[in-house]
Amino acid sequence: MYWAEGTGVFDSIKRANLDGTDIDTLLLEDAYMRAIALDVEGGKIYWSQVDSLDDPARIIGSIKRINLDRTNIETIVSEIHRPGGIALNLSTADVSGTASIDGITISEIMVASKGGRLPQWIELHNPSDIHAVNLKGWTLEIQNRRSTNFKGRINATLTFKDGTVEPQETLLIISKQDRASNHFQNEQIYNLSNQHPNLQDMVLSEEGFYLKLSNAAGETRDEVGNLDGKRNTNDKPAWSLPKSLTEEDTRASMIRTHDDKGPRLGTDASGWISAINTKLLTGTTSYYGHPGDIGAPGVKSGGALPVKLSGFRAERTDTDVVVRWITESELNNAGFNILRGETKNSEFKVINPQLIQGAGTTSERHEYMWTDTTAKPNVVYYYRIEDVSHAGERKQLATVRMSGYVSAAGKLATKWGDLKLQE
Repeated sequence: MYWAEGTGVFDSIKRANLDGTDIDTLLLEDAYMRAIALDVEGGKIYWSQVDSLDDPARIIGSIKRINLDRTNIETIVSEIHRPGGIALNLSTADVSGTASIDGITISEIMVASKGGRLPQWIELHNPSDIHAVNLKGWTLEIQNRRSTNFKGRINATLTFKDGTVEPQETLLIISKQDRASNHFQNEQIYNLSNQHPNLQDMVLSEEGFYLKLSNAAGETRDEVGNLDGKRNTNDKPAWSLPKSLTEEDTRASMIRTHDDKGPRLGTDASGWISAINTKLLTGTTSYYGHPGDIGAPGVKSGGALPVKLSGFRAERTDTDVVVRWITESELNNAGFNILRGETKNSEFKVINPQLIQGAGTTSERHEYMWTDTTAKPNVVYYYRIEDVSHAGERKQLATVRMSGYVSAAGKLATKWGDLKLQE
C-alpha cells in the first residue's frame, strides 16, 4: 500500500506491506501533497501538490510523477488552481521510457580468474521496484576471444533451468563455488558447476567476450562486451576491457556505468569502469571468490541507492545552520554530501569539504548532524542531501527549506509559516 503523509516540514509518499510492515519512504518533497495514484505496470506513482501559497485566494499546484525505483521526477501538469484528487486511465496512460517488467541487465562482471583458480562471475540486476523475474527458459549467449591462454569454450549458450531475481536485487552467476561475504543468500547464486558443468571454471576470456541475455520469449534484454557477437568471424576486440588486476595482483571487477536514463550501452567502452577506479579500491564489504577482491557483487546497482532516509531538516542557530538526518538502514554506503541553493530551482552546490562518512552496511537507525558555517544571515536557503555508495553511485535523496532566517544580530526574525507565505 502507498500513502501521502505530512510531517509539518515536508510531505512524503510512503509505502508498506499490506500488513503494515517494512515502511519505506519513497519520496520527500518540500510541498503540500494532496493525492496519489499508482500505475503498477508502468512502474510510476503520480501525485498532486500545492506549490505556492502566495495568494490564499488562488492556490497554485501541479501534478507530478516518479518511477517506483525513486528515479526521474517529472512535472506532468503545472499551474493548476487548487489541486485535489487524481485518477489514472491506465488504458491510455503514457508509460514510455519506463523499464520493462523483465528488464534485467548485466550490472557487474569479474573476468579475472587467476588462471582458473578463482571463480569468474556475472551479476544480473532487476531494476523493477515491484516485479520479480523468473529466469527459467532465459538464455545467455557467450562468445569468447580465441587465444592460447583461454581454456574454456569459444561459443556457448546457457539456458537457465531456474533462478529468480527479486525486485531491486541481483543474481550472481558463478563459474564454481567458493568463499563469499556473508550477505549472500542461496537464492542469489546460480552455480554453473552444478547446472551446466561444461561452462565451469573458465567461462569468459580475459582478453575479450560478448554476452547476450534474452528472455524466455527470445527477446534480447541486454548485450555487453567488446566483441561483435558474430560467431565464426574475426573476434578482434573493439576496445580493451577495464583493468582487472591491480599492481599487487588483486582481482577487480568491471562495473556497469549509468546516466540519468539508466545503464549505459554495454557494448561500448564507456559502459564500464574498473572497480579499481571507484571508492571500492579503499574499502568493500562484498566479494565472491576472495576477501581481497575489489568489487560489489550482490549489491544493488543502478537503481535507487540502498539508504532508507526517514528524516532530513535544517535549523538555524545563532551563528550557523545545523543539518540533521536519520537513516533507518544502509547498504554499502560510503557517505553523504550536503548541497545548498538559494531557491528550489536554482543550482545546488556541494558545501561539505569532504564526504560525510556513512555507516557502511547496517540495519540499525543512525542519526547524523553537519553544521554549515558558511550560511549568511538574512538569506533563505534550500538544502539537499546526496548519498554516495562505495561503487561511486550518487543519488539525491531529499530537499528541505530552512525553517527560518536570522537577522544580522543572529536572532530568529521570521517563523516558518510566515516565510512560506512570503515565498
